[in-house]
Amino acid sequence: MTPGQQLRAARTAVDLSLGDMARRLPWSKAALGFYETDQRPVPSEVIVAYTEVVGQERRRLAEEDDMRRRALLSLGAAAVPGLIAGSPFLPDNGLKSLGDTELDQLETLATHYRDWNERTGGGLQLRAVLVQIVQLAELAEVDRNRSRRARTFKVMARFSQTAATMFWDTGDDGKARRCYEFALHASVEARDRYGEVKALVGMGRQELILGNPGEAQELTSRALERASGHVSAALMAKVYTRHAWSKSSLSDINEFRRSTDLAAELLADANDDGGSSFDLAEFAGTTGARLLEMAHEDRSLAAEAASSIEAAITARDPQKLRSLALDQLGLAQARMLQGELEEACMQGNRAVETATRTGSSHVRTKLENLRALAATYENESCVAELRDHIDTALAA
Repeated sequence: MTPGQQLRAARTAVDLSLGDMARRLPWSKAALGFYETDQRPVPSEVIVAYTEVVGQERRRLAEEDDMRRRALLSLGAAAVPGLIAGSPFLPDNGLKSLGDTELDQLETLATHYRDWNERTGGGLQLRAVLVQIVQLAELAEVDRNRSRRARTFKVMARFSQTAATMFWDTGDDGKARRCYEFALHASVEARDRYGEVKALVGMGRQELILGNPGEAQELTSRALERASGHVSAALMAKVYTRHAWSKSSLSDINEFRRSTDLAAELLADANDDGGSSFDLAEFAGTTGARLLEMAHEDRSLAAEAASSIEAAITARDPQKLRSLALDQLGLAQARMLQGELEEACMQGNRAVETATRTGSSHVRTKLENLRALAATYENESCVAELRDHIDTALAA
């Protein structure tokens, strides 16, 4: 890496913005920007200053993590809101070990938390998930049985994946990234290829949403390499669908279609033998959303986007309100791009009703996107009513 790239990597590694760094150093934000982009030679005193600030920040983060870990450990099952009555929790065994039965129960609980968040969004049971991760980490640290320790790491990775999704859904991208990375490391420690691939795919999705298709492509390419011949057809289809997303973000429509076709073929043969939650609804919804993004530049794709999203809505579990809201909002946008304003308004109003039943920050962002698109049709009465409906929902 260049000197400037090294500065930027050190700063972002501790989640400091360029403005944060400038406030702690005797150089302006603009000057630091020139150094980090190698537009000016980096003086040695800037390197020393960055090193000192990054070191201080690492120590602060380590202290906060330790305090957070101790606070979580002190909570106990009864003090954590959101736990299901009668649900399994870590036994009071002096942090010695877990048996296969307890690990089976915890893996089931991890799946429950994932499904709960898929239904409502908003990370409502996030604290409960974090408690599970911390206590599992404590157990893995003291357990000397190799196979049991690996299983503990595997279950810990499942909880970490769920925590990452919850943080992502509440808009905390920094903590989501850390949880994905933790899930990846835990899966590698457990020698769990399935968990490793899922973590890589999750990290790829986050980079795509943050507008970093190049980084996402690297992650999904790595996931493809690790997945080949080792995971279920459903998970492999998910990897190809994420790969297609990265290609569409890079305006590579041919590779997008090739990867999408491969995902469809795999999904047709899938029997969910690996426990993946990726199904026809997820595939159609994700593909339709990508087509919709491209349709803003090429409106000839709007009809195809609408057709794919409609397929997702038909196949979607109606209890998965967050995903359903995103589908409906996407369909409203697609119909609007097609010029079918009455249909767009009907779908949009339906989407607003669903959106108000979720706590997802990403659903809120999609509401705002539909509101912005609707503003271009200000002379249409039904669109004006839809905008008012959206404004009411956003203000709630």
